[in-house]
Amino acid sequence: MQSNKKDFRGQKIFVGIDVHLKSWAVTVMTESGCHKTHTQNSSPEGLAHHLRQNYPGGEYHVVYESGFTGYSTCYKFKELGIRCDVINAADVPTMQKEKLGKTDNVDSYKLARALKNGDFNEMFLFVPNKNLLDDRSVVRIRHQAVRDLAKIKARIKQCLHFNGVDVPDSLRHAASHWTKQFMAWLQTVKLLGESRKSMDILLELFGRRHKEVLDANARLRRMCVATRYKTNYDLLTSIPGIGPVAAMTILTEVMDFSRFSCIRKFLGYIGLKPMTSSSGEKESIGEMTFRGNHYINTVLVEAAWVAITKSITLSSLYGRLLHQGMKPHKAIIRVARKLACFMFATIRTQKAYAED
Repeated sequence: MQSNKKDFRGQKIFVGIDVHLKSWAVTVMTESGCHKTHTQNSSPEGLAHHLRQNYPGGEYHVVYESGFTGYSTCYKFKELGIRCDVINAADVPTMQKEKLGKTDNVDSYKLARALKNGDFNEMFLFVPNKNLLDDRSVVRIRHQAVRDLAKIKARIKQCLHFNGVDVPDSLRHAASHWTKQFMAWLQTVKLLGESRKSMDILLELFGRRHKEVLDANARLRRMCVATRYKTNYDLLTSIPGIGPVAAMTILTEVMDFSRFSCIRKFLGYIGLKPMTSSSGEKESIGEMTFRGNHYINTVLVEAAWVAITKSITLSSLYGRLLHQGMKPHKAIIRVARKLACFMFATIRTQKAYAED
């Protein structure tokens, strides 16, 4: 007797999701290439129910592009017993007609098709331990607060120039470090008109941002001595130029150094692997790729400027590159790449850095 009962035991079911705030476009594809696309509420539980009802017994594999939801959707699918991975949108193979006719359904189909074809092998994003995500957020918030504070400082100085106010000679050094004496002087500055509302607003913004930076710094210092970071923190700070902020940025962004099988993959992750373009007899090699973790490569370049004043090895490298005709801003990228190699070796061997 014939039976129409569906049974997908032992078969892989590939699911691509185009994630949005209130709805998802979902394409479900079987091993034979048969696919169905539908729209549903943004609910992992709802999709899990749909898969188990319509594709019973299958081995489900879900993928979606990284975006505003972060890894929260991935964590929920894993709690439901469904494999889920996250991919960078730039790594999704796209045909020209799909670029010209882009829709949510097309985007979800591309994901399911690439997943089925194995195009994403070794390209999935690393999904960090959710218990450590808040540490990463603290460090990122600090970076943003520091940038905002720098912008406010620039606006305050611009306000002084606009109103023809010169910093007294006795406070010129203090103006570079924004000391209490300099801040007290700003409170008494007279602008061109009778009112100084603009300066008061800027000083109020400065106070709020400065407090945020101080609070973030305190939290970061507590993280430095936490058990989960202490060993690797001490190893990283043994390298010239790597201070508390750089070390914690690297540790919270990378989280697990063992996921990189070689130094080239690590350099590719942080964006310090040289970019190459070769065609025929023409070959061009750049200093760094446009992709990479910009939090890490930013602090590494900053650390490199400090390292060349503390390390004989790195100072020699920087000087040699300059004598070869390389510009300082390119030479420092080479130094930052060397620092990254020191970091990778230090963490992998669990031995503190020692100058040769």
